[in-house]
Amino acid sequence: MIRLFTAISVPDETVQELSGVTMDIQGVHWVANNQYHITLTFIGDVNVWMYRQIKTQLGMIIPEAFSIRGQGLDVFHNSQNQPHVLYAKVDVTEALQTLRDEIQDILFSMGVDCDTRAFVPHISLARLRPNADMNSVNTLIQNYQEKSLKEFSVDNFALFSSRLSQKGAIHTQVASYHTVSHYQDVL
Repeated sequence: MIRLFTAISVPDETVQELSGVTMDIQGVHWVANNQYHITLTFIGDVNVWMYRQIKTQLGMIIPEAFSIRGQGLDVFHNSQNQPHVLYAKVDVTEALQTLRDEIQDILFSMGVDCDTRAFVPHISLARLRPNADMNSVNTLIQNYQEKSLKEFSVDNFALFSSRLSQKGAIHTQVASYHTVSHYQDVL
C-alpha cells in the first residue's frame, strides 16, 4: 500500500521565513523544513493500481496560476481536544478552494474514499506532544499573530507519498502538475 496526499510545495523563501519560528520548547517536535507543504487532500493508503490511476487522473487538472498568503499561527486539536499540531495559517482563496474541489471531484469519481473534513489550508510547523509547554506555544502564537507570510505564486501542485517513521512522516513528491501558465510559456 502507498499512502498519498496532494499538496502545494512551499518555496524556499517561505521556508526560510517560517524557519525563524522554531525555538526550543519542551514537548514540541518541529517538522523538518524540507517537509513543509500545504495539503490539499489527504488520500490515505491505496494499492499500486489505484496509485497509478490517481497519478494519471490528476493530470486532467490544469488550474490557473494563483498566489498564496497567510497570517499568524494556530493549533489543531486531536479528537480528545488536546493541542496536537502547530501551524502557519494560509488564506483560503477562491483559486485555492477550486483546486482542492477539483482534486476531490476526481478522487470521488474514482471511488477513492479521501478526507472530507472542512478544508483548512495551513503549513504544519510542529507536532505537540502531551507534555508540550503550552504557555510557550501560546506566547509564540501571540508573537506571530500579526506577522504575514510573504505572498508567493503557485504554478503547480503535486502528488506525494508519505512514509511514517519514528521521527515523523517522510514525504516524497511522486508527480507534479503544472498550471496553465506553464503550458503557455512552453508553447
